[in-house]
Amino acid sequence: IFTLSNDAKKEIMDHYKASPSKIIAIHESGKLEDNSKPGPAPTKTPYLLYVGNAHPHKNVESLIKAAEIMKLKLILIGNDKFFYPRLPKSKYVEVVGEVPNNKIADWYRHATALVTASKMEGFGIPPLEAMRMGCPAIVSDIPVFHEVYKDAAVYFNHLNPQNIAEVIYKTINDKKLMQEMIELGYKKANSYSWEKLVRETA
Repeated sequence: IFTLSNDAKKEIMDHYKASPSKIIAIHESGKLEDNSKPGPAPTKTPYLLYVGNAHPHKNVESLIKAAEIMKLKLILIGNDKFFYPRLPKSKYVEVVGEVPNNKIADWYRHATALVTASKMEGFGIPPLEAMRMGCPAIVSDIPVFHEVYKDAAVYFNHLNPQNIAEVIYKTINDKKLMQEMIELGYKKANSYSWEKLVRETA
């Protein structure tokens, strides 16, 4: 059995009583398929960025509540025709929809930070993509994110919009911390590669 993380391996063992010797955890990567020449900022207004679908476990509603508390713009990028239309409307939130790979790098490059409030994940690619583009990641305090990002991300209580808002606001207003996260994030993101995944799988 191949899976994406040791946290996912533990889930498989817990749910299916599978032997750990039969499960191999191989990390993915955050290297974009198309990372062409940098372009201009997609919008002039400073923004927080979320990339992914809006399935319930992604907990996007909590990010929206946090954006309203902070009164900061939140850009949502993702192709999800079922759950996105069901999200609460907010003047602080803009749903961009699907963005091609040769354009999404610019959304990462110019974002204040990448944020995700997932309740659970198998791995978590978007924060690594953001880190490679020099964008700090502020994420849920869940085991798999600690496994993948370690000290290269800032963590919040994803079940508490007030805490999400406080952690994000404090982080983005600390220039020294932001620069440190950019440097740690770039180093962490580059420790993963699709080539390495292929070699380990083979």
